[in-house]
Amino acid sequence: MTQQVHCKFENSTWTFLGNCYVCIIKDQILIESKRIVVKGKHLVGKSNKDVTAVSLNGCKLWEFPQGLNKMFRNMQAIHIFQTNLSRISREDLEEYKTLIHLHIGYNEILFLQEDLLTDMKSLQFFSVYEKNLLVIQPNIFNDLKRLKYIDFRQCNLVNFLYNSDGLGDCKSLEEVKKKLEEKYQDLPWKNFFEKMQKLEKDSELLKDLKNELYKENLKDFKVIVDKEEFNTHKIVLAARSPVFTEMIENNPDAESLNLVDVSPAIFHEIYNFMYTNEFPNFADINLVHLLIASEKLKIKKLSKFAANKLLNNITNENSFELMTLGKKYDYIELQEKAFAKIKEFFNDEQIDEALVNKPEKLKKLIDIKKEKIRCLAELEEKFKSVLNED
Repeated sequence: MTQQVHCKFENSTWTFLGNCYVCIIKDQILIESKRIVVKGKHLVGKSNKDVTAVSLNGCKLWEFPQGLNKMFRNMQAIHIFQTNLSRISREDLEEYKTLIHLHIGYNEILFLQEDLLTDMKSLQFFSVYEKNLLVIQPNIFNDLKRLKYIDFRQCNLVNFLYNSDGLGDCKSLEEVKKKLEEKYQDLPWKNFFEKMQKLEKDSELLKDLKNELYKENLKDFKVIVDKEEFNTHKIVLAARSPVFTEMIENNPDAESLNLVDVSPAIFHEIYNFMYTNEFPNFADINLVHLLIASEKLKIKKLSKFAANKLLNNITNENSFELMTLGKKYDYIELQEKAFAKIKEFFNDEQIDEALVNKPEKLKKLIDIKKEKIRCLAELEEKFKSVLNED
């Protein structure tokens, strides 16, 4: 699935690029699709071919974005800053082999694997400001002969700067590798990380297992939702939802279970997610129902997806419901944005923050406000009617 996102363009100055024309994708844009298309208004006389750098700042990223180089053929740099991106791999960077400048900062990345930059032979500037980094493999910079600048100064794991002009903490790439090697050998979770890498490389086994999951004759369990039956596997249900795990363990001989308070349409999306790990098309579903059902089954990743999508769909009509759901399920941003919408609805009238903890009183005030608006509208109509009488 390809997602369209909006951006702005501006001129800027970046290290090793000098003056450049930048595409900026900023703030609470949700990017849940790996491949994106960017839309924005260019500065006078500029076009996509003039863009040499892309900055993603404050976005919610599920995966490293793909497709940018198809729009911006002369792109040489990427900033990914203050997102919730948790992983970056060699495959993610395959489309960006010609980058000169790569800066990753204040995301949620934990690992930098040794093959991450293998294909990026043009790279000159590499900066990582990731305070939660657990592993940097020491061979990550092998064969990168053009690399002039490495900045790890904002990392808790290591803290140094390499600059080819000799002004940094490390005077050579060999010294960088030595520092990383010393740190890597001391890591208490080094063996675990290497085992995890081996599992990732056994992709053929994982693909074969995934293919078997789709065979109907191997499905051993039914989930019944409002008389509609979903054939599935106990092991998939148990792996994806602790609620299903408990249900199955409490009745191990059962061949089916009835799921209440969830519609077939919503469970269909949950079912697909459990098998494919792919998020539904939010335009086609009731996000509130998806959030409630995902929380009911404790499928947190899907619940977060629904909550994040609802952030951009708050209206006067649903603000109270979304505020209460945000509070109930501990989605603070959803609660706060929904309450801000409620305050906006009341305009200049005083609505205290304490009312978040008094939902019944707040609901009464909202209903009274709506009735007040309706009555004023009726009086306005009557006034106009009398005014227009002969």
